[in-house]
Amino acid sequence: MFSSDYFLFAVAIWSISLPLWLRTDDEGSYSWVTLSFSVLPALLSFSLATLAILLALSNDLVLKLMRNQGAADSLLMKTSAAIIHFVVVEFVGLILAILLLAYQHWALSALAFFTFIYAVLCGVAAAMAIFGVAQIVNHAGILDDDIE
Repeated sequence: MFSSDYFLFAVAIWSISLPLWLRTDDEGSYSWVTLSFSVLPALLSFSLATLAILLALSNDLVLKLMRNQGAADSLLMKTSAAIIHFVVVEFVGLILAILLLAYQHWALSALAFFTFIYAVLCGVAAAMAIFGVAQIVNHAGILDDDIE
């Protein structure tokens, strides 16, 4: 995880965004927290719906191709892991943002903001994994047409 491109990109964005996560408003609150409360729940519902749709709408041929004979590194496992990782990071980001409302401290703001940025980038990673599934579904359609 710590050497992934998404994690390293999150570190870069977090670093150059220091004025954003360090700055407080007139009341001493970190203003970026309101952004996280509008973005993370929307992404969370997207990610959970995506996983549900992915599993519910896949036919036998698609699942067979995605399972790759039950391999631990199958597309089904990689995609599920990317989405679950995305969900966990989103929940951690929300919890940290809630804690930041209670405990206004620059270190907590730094950690919460990093988690927020990383969660957004995990969404990109999950979307890329879902694109891989779309390619399998497309290929399965060709195979289905050949069988008929």
